[in-house]
Amino acid sequence: MTVICALIAFVYLAINLPKLKIKNIREKLFINIAFILLISGFFWIPMLQNSIGARYQVYEPNMMATPESVQNSGLKLKQLIITKNDGSYVFEFGPHILIMLCFTIAAFRRIVPEMKKEYIFFLIIGILSTFMATKYFPWKYIKGISIIQFAWRMMEISCFCFSIICAINLGIVIKNFKFIDGIVLGFVALLYVFALKGFVPTTEEPIKSPAYDSMGYVTGRNTDCIAGLGKNEYLPHNAYENCFYIATREDGLISLSGSFNAEDYKKNGNNMTAKVEVLEDKTVIELPYIYYSGYTVTVDGSKIKYYEDDNGFMIIGLNKLPKSDLKVEYTGTALSKVANVFSIISAIVFVIYMINPKFIRDKENNKKKEE
Repeated sequence: MTVICALIAFVYLAINLPKLKIKNIREKLFINIAFILLISGFFWIPMLQNSIGARYQVYEPNMMATPESVQNSGLKLKQLIITKNDGSYVFEFGPHILIMLCFTIAAFRRIVPEMKKEYIFFLIIGILSTFMATKYFPWKYIKGISIIQFAWRMMEISCFCFSIICAINLGIVIKNFKFIDGIVLGFVALLYVFALKGFVPTTEEPIKSPAYDSMGYVTGRNTDCIAGLGKNEYLPHNAYENCFYIATREDGLISLSGSFNAEDYKKNGNNMTAKVEVLEDKTVIELPYIYYSGYTVTVDGSKIKYYEDDNGFMIIGLNKLPKSDLKVEYTGTALSKVANVFSIISAIVFVIYMINPKFIRDKENNKKKEE
């Protein structure tokens, strides 16, 4: 969805390309692109790091979905208008949007010229994305974008685009809008919400506890969500190929070669401690964690490296060692920490950047009043 939104943004940029000749607009565009990348860095930088550093099942072809399954997830036209009470999801636009869209023909003739291009753009994208959300769009013939999983996700873009069209329509049709009109519309909206309350699908089926999932007690904490629920698509490839091992593996430290003794073993989610005594050189210990980057493993406070074994779990190698404190905790990678700091700083700078022009204008206006 992020990629699709980015493509739509680039199309919008392309049709407004002549405006880039204006220096002020060009500068703001590049500044905003920088802010978008920096503020969202906490997400995309670690994601990129992990996808490059390891092989995850989610990136395998047709893992998330197939062109055929996406096609089958498309909506019927009547689902855009009404929701049956025996369903699990609500896809309909709702009467409020449909009614305001009906004003499009009347409003289009009265739109000011400078707003017409944006109006047409969002109207076309809204209609196109709605079409893509239906079963009539040829998803099964389009390769490479099955990762969207469900065609109806395009309704997110439809609702966004149509909300802009509806707002413009309402602004054009309703002239001299007063405070009392807002109160009346708000009251009608509340009646609308309460009237449709009984038509929204609900389910009494309890959510199954992750503790009983077929993936087993991998996290060590029954209230935690187990990595790779669903089709286990978020597991590293090796772990995915050994799901039976994950489901049947006992919680604890396991010797793959050599021998060791462990005492006071404690595990709470992403934190584990134990006292280990290594009896042989080149002892390989499998930790009770599926391999992901970002963990910190220490022995008596000193960091040691961990690796991935054929089962998709984390392993460490130790030589003979007297009884020592083994500790595992998830701290995140150094790059993810840097990305978090940059995102926080960028968000603060962005707020200052947005407020500052207004502050300058207000200061200038106050100075003129004094003069």
